Amino acid sequence: MTKNPEQLSMDMICPNSQTNTKKWINESPKTEKESEKINKFCVIIPDRGDRKDFTKHCLYQMSVQTVKPDKIYHIKYEPTSPVPDLIIRIRCGINHAERDGYDLCYIIENDDFYPINYFQKMQFEDYDFIGIGRTIYYSLLQKKYRFLNHKEVERLNYDRSSLFCTGFRISALKDFEFPDSTYKYLDLDLWRYARIKGNYHLYNPVIMPIGMKHGIGLCGGGGHKISFHYDNNDSDLEWLKNNVTQKSYEFYLKVIRMINN
Repeated sequence: MTKNPEQLSMDMICPNSQTNTKKWINESPKTEKESEKINKFCVIIPDRGDRKDFTKHCLYQMSVQTVKPDKIYHIKYEPTSPVPDLIIRIRCGINHAERDGYDLCYIIENDDFYPINYFQKMQFEDYDFIGIGRTIYYSLLQKKYRFLNHKEVERLNYDRSSLFCTGFRISALKDFEFPDSTYKYLDLDLWRYARIKGNYHLYNPVIMPIGMKHGIGLCGGGGHKISFHYDNNDSDLEWLKNNVTQKSYEFYLKVIRMINN
């Protein structure tokens, strides 16, 4: 069940903008034990409006989750410049979530794949930060994929998660200093801070969200570039078909045809 978007008032963190919010009611039947574990939570979707089909698919993915967000902060307003503004949009969402009384928050990126049991499997429990220890990237441009261990590839002395599969308690960010607003790699700073705080958990990648790479709109990660190295070929799209839902597969197939024409 969906509710029409409500308009929220802005403050200085979101200048000259409008925030669209959608609220879904958790109607999926849950056992008493499951209900005790699942706390009220929200998601933040930063969106520049430059890949509308991906956004539509993203909102569909949220609507079919076995455990649905209590509130979605869809931070969509006209960009004021061509430079990245991901951090501004995320801070805008955090500000509104905190004002509305939410503490548990997930970052959802509008172009990525999320299995229907994503929130059901990746719960906060007693942690302040949660994520997935190994990222799966899929290039719709190249029809290739890669399993990436950030600790090994980036030569870090700690494990971390990608931003698109990161959750945090807003209350745990009180000492976090956000980097410059045009900085593209918020996940690096956020997980460095999570390690210092100590109360975090990285789930097994069997949960299987997938970072989709395509080159559409303003893209932050290097995986969108042709030069990015992918280890595994999927020319027949069998791996993709077997690891996303049928509706998502049909959507990505349309995107592949579009970007390769």
